[in-house]
Amino acid sequence: MKKIFFIILITPIFLNAQFMNPSIGAYAGIGEMKGNSPSLSVYSLNGYIGFYAWFSADIEFRTGFFYAQKIENLIPENRAGKFYPFIKGYYLSANISQFFNDTFFLEEGVGIIIINDRIYNDRASWDIGAKAHLAAGFRLKQNLRISGGIDFASTVTNTSASYLIYMVQTQYYF
Repeated sequence: MKKIFFIILITPIFLNAQFMNPSIGAYAGIGEMKGNSPSLSVYSLNGYIGFYAWFSADIEFRTGFFYAQKIENLIPENRAGKFYPFIKGYYLSANISQFFNDTFFLEEGVGIIIINDRIYNDRASWDIGAKAHLAAGFRLKQNLRISGGIDFASTVTNTSASYLIYMVQTQYYF
């Protein structure tokens, strides 16, 4: 038991040595989702953790969670017995930021994604696919960025779930 505790205790030291310049970020946006269904208007929330690996100082890796639900969920009404379609999932992406000057930047990224398709209330399939991300923004301080852009994902298994989100993103570097 003491060995396990010691390993858990020193693991963050090794992770910190392998990952440089960690960051956290989030975005909110609106867009559309579909999966063997007509397109639905949605709002989306996303949170992620980013880091630069020891083998590349230019590529930021991000892992995160996203959630998108039909936008009618935000309208006040009687919700008894109602189902609002949603998708949620996890991703790992590689992102590159290109700075045009000290403050303005363009960010692009690609990655893999796994989506839980809950567009119909009797279906809960997990789909695997790819995602792409494009954003432009400003660095407000040395460690704070704000940007706007698009996030797109499409899967190739089961229900072929996909989404396209127009988003506003913020990211903080430690």
